[in-house]
Amino acid sequence: MQNLKIIFSIKLDRFDRNLTARLFRKYLNNNQEGFTLIELIVVVVIIGILSALSIPNFIKFINKATEIEGSTQVSNFIKAAQMCYLDYGKLPQNAGELSKCTPVPACQWAAHLKGKEICKTWKQLDLAVDNPSTPQWNSPLGFFNIRMSQKGTNLFIRSIPYFKGTAGTSACFNSITGTITTGTFKTRDSYYSGEKRSVGINTNDDVPELNC
Repeated sequence: MQNLKIIFSIKLDRFDRNLTARLFRKYLNNNQEGFTLIELIVVVVIIGILSALSIPNFIKFINKATEIEGSTQVSNFIKAAQMCYLDYGKLPQNAGELSKCTPVPACQWAAHLKGKEICKTWKQLDLAVDNPSTPQWNSPLGFFNIRMSQKGTNLFIRSIPYFKGTAGTSACFNSITGTITTGTFKTRDSYYSGEKRSVGINTNDDVPELNC
């Protein structure tokens, strides 16, 4: 009797699984039509809305990431200039003198002229050796013109963006008071054609020398 119950239970279980499988296949067969045209249009509209919201934010993120290179360079160099003044008793006037207190790397090319990837394919310059007398140079990634200038007891170091939408950075070291002042400036759209800087780099009043 016990064996009959086990056999009956096994057969009932198999019947239940077969019935479930048949019902599932029937459900799939009844729903093979896929998305309707309305559903596809709704999906496309949603994707378009998400793209419209995310692309501007992505561009801002890229510009901000690029901006960091210029501000980091300026911050490093102005602090190094302060150290040079303490060590040597005079303000550095060019990349060679500044390199006595910190490395001064540079790209051989300006990225807005040769492409944003150009500095990744060319050997980086060491201005202590390659061009020590220059007071201006390209940042390591080629996105900025880094320039030094001096008025009296004040030393200025600035980063001028080669690409539109990226802020420039200006820093001043006052050798009398020992203070450092730094500021960030939005560049002028009229100085750019498309996304690239179109005026000569000596036209740079959009990132002015700070008073300190």
